[in-house]
Amino acid sequence: DEVQVIVGHKANGGGAVRAEIARSGGRIVGDLSDIDALVVSMPRAAAKALAAHGQVDYVDAPVERHVLGTRSIRVAGSQAQVAPYGIAMVQADQLTDAQAGNRRVCIVDSGINATHEDLAGVPMTGQNFTKSGAWNTDENSHGTHVAGTIAALNNAVGVVGVAPSGRLNLYIAKVFDASGSASDAVIARAMLSCGSNGANVISMSLGGSAGSRTEARAAAKLAKQGLLVVAAAGNDGNNTISYPAGF
Repeated sequence: DEVQVIVGHKANGGGAVRAEIARSGGRIVGDLSDIDALVVSMPRAAAKALAAHGQVDYVDAPVERHVLGTRSIRVAGSQAQVAPYGIAMVQADQLTDAQAGNRRVCIVDSGINATHEDLAGVPMTGQNFTKSGAWNTDENSHGTHVAGTIAALNNAVGVVGVAPSGRLNLYIAKVFDASGSASDAVIARAMLSCGSNGANVISMSLGGSAGSRTEARAAAKLAKQGLLVVAAAGNDGNNTISYPAGF
């Protein structure tokens, strides 16, 4: 009866916790040591016992995260570029992004179609945290939609992005395959990757209803480093809290 859990431990307790996991017949399947956490597969009874270990802060079951929002904007009957209503709403049309080349935005999503005509030439790199395609492919389409909202070029096609000059640097952290779902451990790992790869802003158009102590640790660490972490509050127009936005 083996289960996968996320184990958060005290700052100096990693060695002792790893030894206890091995002694209990568990194995480490994911390393989140940057935030003193491990993803572990182990017998259910052993996981319950591990929670009482003096160096362990929590033993949590994974929670799911999903893409949030519309995947694309379709312009019926026209090939001309359109400006989404949000551009004027955030006043992005009132200033230049000529200096955007000194900033990097990390998009945690389903990857990106790097050959898309509205993103051609935008400087980007990334990492794939899934078993689907590569960081610069998008089997779900949602990540490309988000990237376009942020950085679609000011040209004659598609939409115009908030930073449309083609200078803004993108770091793509691919966490979703075609299903549009991933665990909080994967999201946390991607968030940390954004920080270690020079991102100034992290954009996550994703969420779920359950909180995650692992994501909370990642968000706190990145905030201390001075990163701006932005996550979707949801699209239902109610008071339900979405996570990781809730952190």
